[in-house]
Amino acid sequence: MGSKSVARRWLTLLRPQLPAFLGGLLCVLVVAGVELVIPLVFGKGIIDEALAGMGDPGQLTFFAVGAVVLFAAKGVFTYGTVYLTSFVGNRTAHNLRSAVFRHVLHLPMAFFTKQGSGDVIARATNDIAVIQNAISNGLASAVRNVVLSAGILLMIFITNWKLSLVTLLVMPLAALTIAAFGKRIRLQSRRLNERIGELTAIMSETLRGIRIVKAFTMEEAQAERFSRKNESGFEASMQSVQATATMTPIVEILIVCSMVLVIWVGGMEVLAGRITLGDLIAFLAYVGMITHPVTSLSQTWSMVQQANAAAERVFQLLDAETEVKEDARAKELPPVRGHIRLKNVTFAYEPGRPVVHDVSLEIKPGETVALVGPSGAGKSTIAGLIPRFYDPTEGTVEIDGHDLRTVTLESLRSQVGLVSQDTVLFRVSIAENITAGRKGFTRKDIEEAARLANAHDFIMELPNGYDTVIGEGGATLSGGQRQRIAIARALLGNPRILVLDEATSNLDAESEQLVQEALDRLSQGRTTIVIAHRAATVQAADRVVVVNKGRIVQQGKHHELSAQNGLYRRLFGAMAVQDVDFQSAQVSG
Repeated sequence: MGSKSVARRWLTLLRPQLPAFLGGLLCVLVVAGVELVIPLVFGKGIIDEALAGMGDPGQLTFFAVGAVVLFAAKGVFTYGTVYLTSFVGNRTAHNLRSAVFRHVLHLPMAFFTKQGSGDVIARATNDIAVIQNAISNGLASAVRNVVLSAGILLMIFITNWKLSLVTLLVMPLAALTIAAFGKRIRLQSRRLNERIGELTAIMSETLRGIRIVKAFTMEEAQAERFSRKNESGFEASMQSVQATATMTPIVEILIVCSMVLVIWVGGMEVLAGRITLGDLIAFLAYVGMITHPVTSLSQTWSMVQQANAAAERVFQLLDAETEVKEDARAKELPPVRGHIRLKNVTFAYEPGRPVVHDVSLEIKPGETVALVGPSGAGKSTIAGLIPRFYDPTEGTVEIDGHDLRTVTLESLRSQVGLVSQDTVLFRVSIAENITAGRKGFTRKDIEEAARLANAHDFIMELPNGYDTVIGEGGATLSGGQRQRIAIARALLGNPRILVLDEATSNLDAESEQLVQEALDRLSQGRTTIVIAHRAATVQAADRVVVVNKGRIVQQGKHHELSAQNGLYRRLFGAMAVQDVDFQSAQVSG
């Protein structure tokens, strides 16, 4: 992303806050103007006019009161500067966070198979915080210091042009120093932001899998992994700090050398009677004043480079292609019978590397089809084409004769229910987990769905029943309870098509029975696709489809495929052994 493109995006970000931005800019200009006048009041006014000229005491009072008024005005407008620029920064960060979160929700499933969630979280939090800081603290500082520096240069030329030339000898050197170090700071800041994204990813996946970490005593291995990335981030951070720490004193030394030279030359001019003492004091005040805005500009430049690096990462996320595109002419999918047809479907997550090859499959309304195959065979990808998590690279997917590309996503997904092996519940109430954000359902509807899912009884035993807020990921519930809530969620929408990812795996015998009963009710009269890992599930299906290396290699009824010397017979044998082992473990437990 080029610098011009980033600059345009910055302007787009700030445009909604234009009134506050202009108000803050006005306050900055007033503060800078007051600061430029103050040396004249003390140098020319008080020293030359009121004291050196032995003028009227009232004149001294006038200038003294004027100085107090100026400082009071500066205080008022400084408050306005801080408030308004902070408002712009906070509001921009607020809007940007909302935009990023909303955009992430609409990114395709393929995006999340390649991008770590921790990096996405880091961009939405840490990177936006860097942008917020740059706007709130850097924006006003940059404008003030640019205006102040330009004003000071103008005033020193007005005060004494000869001394001004002496001062300006160092300015090009200071500017070159700032530019040279700025590039290094931006590079290291980008590296630091990337390391923070990696750290967030490690922490996120470790906390999600904390049971596995503890079960396999992975604590030390994960700590070392985190430590390596953390050390890399520390090095990038310190390299950025080193560049900033080196740049600031170099700029200060150049300016101090300029000031010392001015004092020596100016002192000679006063002794020779060519300028007044008030002129020299005012000039020195301006030269002293320029030290702060110039050195502050170097620090602000560092902040801007860090913000640009962060903004590039955020803009890259916002530029990521959103979910499968709806055709502008897409229509509502009418209530379906559940007739599914895949025609010569090929799909690739990455161009040129298909994971599903020329698959054709027809599933009749009300039929239960079990997808079986080795791990990584493409079962989940094929199932994910039904709710249009992905669009096929080639071929078409149809429901009741409607090409899924021609219907709206909402009308499609409202008729497809999903129950996965890894149940996802949110840190909200039981009722809200069942409705899953869908409107128009009453408490009676929710309870009826829960009863059909064998979940009502245990829900009513919770402290607040359906209003009980569950722990993150449903941590306060058992595996069977989580699955039954997920089934109630699918039942509530009364979908005609179901996608089940072996929802009874790894449950105890009692929970498995309750979940299976609920699944049987859920599947009744509906078109059901089951990603199967259990022998009992396969045997209960109307048809079995065997997938291997992204292709359908066998299909038929269980007894038909069992009689053939093919992949299915080997897979089913392994499933049966696993079932026996699982049941034995349940009995011995």
